[in-house]
Amino acid sequence: MTIRKTVGISSITLIIATVLTAFYVLEELLLPINHVSASGYGLSAIDYRLVSILVNLPLIIIWFVAFWGYSQLKAYSKSLGNSREAPAYRSLAIGIAWLTYGLIIKTMVERLLAALSNTNPALVGPTTIISSYLNLILPLIGFIIIFAASKTLMRLQSSLTKTIKPLQLMGLCLVAGAIYNFTYIRAAGLHSISSHNNIYNLPGWLLLISLILPYLYAWLIGLTASYQLGLISLHSSGILYKKALSYLTIGLITIVIGFMFNQYLSAIWPLKNHLVLNYQLIIILLFRIISGIGFIIAAIGANKLRMIEEL
Repeated sequence: MTIRKTVGISSITLIIATVLTAFYVLEELLLPINHVSASGYGLSAIDYRLVSILVNLPLIIIWFVAFWGYSQLKAYSKSLGNSREAPAYRSLAIGIAWLTYGLIIKTMVERLLAALSNTNPALVGPTTIISSYLNLILPLIGFIIIFAASKTLMRLQSSLTKTIKPLQLMGLCLVAGAIYNFTYIRAAGLHSISSHNNIYNLPGWLLLISLILPYLYAWLIGLTASYQLGLISLHSSGILYKKALSYLTIGLITIVIGFMFNQYLSAIWPLKNHLVLNYQLIIILLFRIISGIGFIIAAIGANKLRMIEEL
């Protein structure tokens, strides 16, 4: 009976998710829109607002899925009581919480920034910069916490303390970094601070140090944390525990990959102060859905782990 009660999202988490979603919908209904974009699509102001909400409906669903995933992992960490692994799994839940809250906070702030740039075009540059750094900082904090939690779990597995470093992941990040730098510099017009295409109005070296390299670091530690959890699941005893932990690992890998591509796309297609209905929207929604699937898989894994503890 206890198991059934904790399968769904907790009441407090559901209330928080609902309130934040309501605030976002109010933003879409009340904040200034881009009238040039609305007339370009042949939409009235109210039609434009409704289309914006409908376009972001998959994202709203993903928010609730992410809150559910966080709720399940938090429930599992509580079920561990005072065991050695409990603090690490609590940290893992906190890291997922940062990713979860980051999704909705980023979208809400971006809508506010878009409204500001709609009323004052001179603010397009500053709002783009704020959006880019916000897209970096919140997931980065989450990935750092998740990485620290996975390291703790690795230390608790004495047989894994001498495991070979994940050199393949470092190589993958180097390749991804080279591609990212090339496309980012071209898209942002960073070859010249005075370039018409330089949407940031900042020198390339500053963005390299403060934005590009932190992005790559976030991706590396996110993938490394997934790798470490994968090793733990492979070396765990008990078929049920190993299977449940593998779900959690696959979910985390999917979340990290989804965030990687979303951050990449946000960099090459920065914040726009108007509705965009083209192939870019489809690609962005696709990778947001991938992140949502990751939260679902991680939640299933956390729920299975909790059920094992409660047997």
